[in-house]
Amino acid sequence: MARYSANKDEKQVRLNFQLFSSDNALLVADLLNFNKGSLRHARLATLATIGLLTERRVVGGELIANDCRDRDTPAGPDPPPLTDEELESVQ
Repeated sequence: MARYSANKDEKQVRLNFQLFSSDNALLVADLLNFNKGSLRHARLATLATIGLLTERRVVGGELIANDCRDRDTPAGPDPPPLTDEELESVQ
C-alpha cells in the first residue's frame, strides 16, 4: 500500500503525472477500475514491477527469449541483471 513518508535514509521518488487513453488505452482502462488513491497507486506499482521483471527476463524469461529469436531484427543488448537489493525487494 502507499505510504506517506520514507523511512530514514530511504530513497524515494514522487510522481504526479497524467495518463491519456489516446496514449495508452489498456493501462488507463485498467487503472480506472480503482478509485483514486492507494489502490490505484498499488496497481500501478505492481504493473511497473512486473514490467521491469519481464524486461529483465526474471519473469517469463523463456517466452521472451523465444519471442526475440523469432523477430527479423536483433533483440538488442540484454538489460542488466537485478542487483541483490532489487531481487530482495521483489521477493
